[in-house]
Amino acid sequence: MKEITLTINGQQVNGKAGDSIIDVAQAHGIPIPTLCHDPCLIPVGACRVCLVEDEKRGTLTASCVTPIASGMAIRTDSEKVLEARKVVVKLMIASHPESCILCEKGNRCTLRQIAADLGVGIVEYYDMPSFTGSQELNPFIRRDLSKCILCAKCIRADHELVVEGAIDYMDRGFDARPATLTDGPLEISECTFCGTCVEMCPTGALFERDKPLRGTATNRVPTTCSFCGCGCSLWLGVAHNNVVGVQPAVSDPKRPAALCAKGHYGYDYINHPDRLRTPLIRKDGELAEVSWDEALQAAGQALDSIKKKKGKGSLALLTGPHCTNEEAYVMRHFASHALNTDHVLCNTGMDISNLTEGMEETLGFVGANTSLENLETAETILLIGANPTETAPVAGYGIKRGIRNRQAKLIIIDPLEIKLTKHAALWLQPFINTDEFVLTGFLKLLLENDRFKKALPDQYTKEVKEIEKRLNNFPLDKLQTTTGVSPDTLRQAAETFCTAEKRAVVFGNGIIQQPRGKHLVKIISTIAQLANKQTTLIPLLKQSNTLGCLHMGLTNRETPEELTAKIMQGTIKGLWIIGDDPLESMTGGKEFEKALDKLEVLIVSDHFLNSTAGRAHIVLPSATFAEKAGTLTSLDGRVQPVRPAIGCVGQSRPDWLIILQIAEQLGAPLKFTSAQEITEEINKRVPLYAGITSVLDSAEYICHYLPLPSSRKKTSVYIPDGNPEMPPPDKKYPYKAMTGSILFQLGRGYQTKHSRKLDGIVDEAYVEINPADARQLGIQQKDAIKLISASGEATTKVCITDRVPSGVLFLPLPFTTGSTLLPMTDPGLGRKTCQVKIERITP
Repeated sequence: MKEITLTINGQQVNGKAGDSIIDVAQAHGIPIPTLCHDPCLIPVGACRVCLVEDEKRGTLTASCVTPIASGMAIRTDSEKVLEARKVVVKLMIASHPESCILCEKGNRCTLRQIAADLGVGIVEYYDMPSFTGSQELNPFIRRDLSKCILCAKCIRADHELVVEGAIDYMDRGFDARPATLTDGPLEISECTFCGTCVEMCPTGALFERDKPLRGTATNRVPTTCSFCGCGCSLWLGVAHNNVVGVQPAVSDPKRPAALCAKGHYGYDYINHPDRLRTPLIRKDGELAEVSWDEALQAAGQALDSIKKKKGKGSLALLTGPHCTNEEAYVMRHFASHALNTDHVLCNTGMDISNLTEGMEETLGFVGANTSLENLETAETILLIGANPTETAPVAGYGIKRGIRNRQAKLIIIDPLEIKLTKHAALWLQPFINTDEFVLTGFLKLLLENDRFKKALPDQYTKEVKEIEKRLNNFPLDKLQTTTGVSPDTLRQAAETFCTAEKRAVVFGNGIIQQPRGKHLVKIISTIAQLANKQTTLIPLLKQSNTLGCLHMGLTNRETPEELTAKIMQGTIKGLWIIGDDPLESMTGGKEFEKALDKLEVLIVSDHFLNSTAGRAHIVLPSATFAEKAGTLTSLDGRVQPVRPAIGCVGQSRPDWLIILQIAEQLGAPLKFTSAQEITEEINKRVPLYAGITSVLDSAEYICHYLPLPSSRKKTSVYIPDGNPEMPPPDKKYPYKAMTGSILFQLGRGYQTKHSRKLDGIVDEAYVEINPADARQLGIQQKDAIKLISASGEATTKVCITDRVPSGVLFLPLPFTTGSTLLPMTDPGLGRKTCQVKIERITP
């Protein structure tokens, strides 16, 4: 791109064609104040505070919307410029309430800072009217539109970054304001409460509601969100050893600063009053507070006794995917070195072996083959069995931005209508668990497309011929009756996919958790392999460090069912659960509850006295991500830092430290004394992670990118069955109940249910049912019903919606905790779905 030379304040500077004056000035450290400009947003020149003087023309111009030109001479601090800025700021203050002392924005108010820099205090202008009043019932955001300066940053962030369209300008003149479609509260709009507008707002017009501690943070610490797998970078605001706020941090200039409701407002669990603060030991049937020395000694003696008495494999470790890489690495070595066991299970909430084996056998790696940012540049996106706006919102933003900015075509394959369906070019709505039939037909049609076939990689010529032979007699004529998808619609989807040069394939738990999930993953991987090298492939891993746990050796070759069976059989006599609540988070928790009664010792390390910890013999208080150091690996392979922002709450300790201390009690000490030392060991011992020490070495927020999959292993393709079998219907239980995530909770709510704000937005259990089914059963909105399956039952309220097809129910995962309704797995339907019947409960 052509380079342009100009002068700013007498200093010669260079920029590229298309750069604005403010971009070049800021790049060279020359400050220009602004209220409406942000590098993540399209400039509009709304505030006029960024006025500069073009000396050659003698005119003032808004620097954010004026492109540079060769030979320009710009002044940012001339008398003419400063006077104009003062007038603009005075006019804003004249319509602004005098409430700076009480304002939530306080010292972070940009208008106040600019006014002080310009020497503007008392304004001689008459007060001007401004719009006042707003009504909000949501627990996240409050609006005080009397402080709005009409910079449009909130509207542009809503439209351009999260692509939601919840707010826009309403009315004109003194009544102009950002508002929802009906000028009602945010909770009845499309708003997802991601908080991006709040962070963009330069004044106190938008602010976080009911913060746990009033006042401005005295310190900010860069770290990484520990909720979903997107791995968003954060600033944690700290005051008085409390986390008092969260702001998005930009670790990658290609990733705009936008979080989700969980990442932005779910932090209040960190300083929750119910946090475990001291170790507990069961004495006379009750858990009693003890010292760390007593707890560690008791844990070490109990584990050592079982190991000596029962031998190899008599102990097990169970963890959740929210631990750091360092903790996962130490866990694996602790299990083999100190416990003499291979029973190490990471409870990811899905049958992870379907994913790992499916991808390894075809692609030679597990995880995404590129970064999430590539979703924005794809021309066609194939979304299968995933709901990114709920489970991985940042990925959802990327998909929507690609559609908005590049007119990308979105193809969705999902039995349920999801939020992205309204953005889709095509929605294929198959019957539940018929995806294998649909995807096999899709692959057949791809190989019949001349454009697709000409671009096939030469290395797969032999395999492609075998696939074509196998699928030659694939019964496309039975597609409609078998899956509910017409051959014409599938052909149209294949044609749309083939016409694009840049393609993306995204899949999630709806695929992985099916009984033949491994085969489905192989077919999807094969489609991505045969497409071209520019095809983005992303499995949406819901939990924060699922990929890191896999890389550290927690490979889940053992399923939750197998762990439960071995406990019931007496093979495993001792279990240590670290950072998980399987009675709540594991499908079929009631079966696991029976197994716990068979254990000689149960140890639980956690932030809270959860359901499982309440049954333990020893409970150890552990630190949250805000109280420890380490790294997390995002679903797209970015290794990022976790840094302590506050001291450990009460007597809690990081899990890596607890593991090392119990190892010492067992007489099998591990050589580490800090998280940094563990990181250095990973750097040396885990080839993929060579170079990660830079992540913790730097005081800034940086991330380490794992090597691209193309540089790792030789790949292959999968030759699918020519005519996959479909599960038979169950007449006794005529409805298929699907479980799934909702925006304001992560999975079953292991961490998020302890957030007062997140838990308060949806506090009543419900099941979604199609209107036709509701009419047939004589059920009204919010009626109480009983769901009955072969393994148990659950009582819930009804939510009638045409989002779900007839014969299908949707159960939000947070409301399935502790229920007997779901078995650990259904042989015909997998972990995500079970057959049920419905009984109406009469008042």
